[in-house]
Amino acid sequence: MPTILSPAPQMTEERAALWNQQAESLSWFRRWEQLLDWKPPYAKWFVGGKLNACYNCLDRHMQSETRYKRALIWEGEQGERRSSKLIESPFSTPHPPPSAPS
Repeated sequence: MPTILSPAPQMTEERAALWNQQAESLSWFRRWEQLLDWKPPYAKWFVGGKLNACYNCLDRHMQSETRYKRALIWEGEQGERRSSKLIESPFSTPHPPPSAPS
């Protein structure tokens, strides 16, 4: 059985800092209690955290200037083009995120 090596301590710290920074840019229903639970070969990130991926991909942008950017761009085989802004999208909702389930 191969030996499982742990990454160098500074590598783990750099990786943790990077992912912490990236995670802060998302909207969380509940912030994580522990960024990384590292027990080689297993890693659990954002332990205890709860987010809604759909909200982070679409709905939160409706609250910023991003809603005026082109969101859907379609090109047909004959060269026809259609596009719509996020605010025009049938998938968008003007509502705040729902409460996280208990």
